[in-house]
Amino acid sequence: MRALGVSVVETIGKLFDPMLHEAVMREESTEFEEGIIIKEFRRGFILGDRLLRPAMVTVSAGPGPIKHAEPSTEMVDAPEETAETPEGTAETPEETTQITEDALPSADASSAES
Repeated sequence: MRALGVSVVETIGKLFDPMLHEAVMREESTEFEEGIIIKEFRRGFILGDRLLRPAMVTVSAGPGPIKHAEPSTEMVDAPEETAETPEGTAETPEETTQITEDALPSADASSAES
């Protein structure tokens, strides 16, 4: 191919150029700065000044977020649960009362109304 004047697009370790490269992925890297090509999936080719095929590459997104030490295992008091009442006011579980059968309409009364 060199005899025809075709050359390979340089990739790994080079700065990403959208005119020569097609980015298919971005990946965190501590080895390369942001915008540097770290992997080549498919080779690209140039004929003279004309791009025949862009190189498919993975571009570095730079170092990822700083990883902190293990989270502490201390017990933290959880907030007290609250329940919404039909009126929209919140009650704590201690304030919630159970509905007794006396408070419910009887089955006979509801069937008589129908």
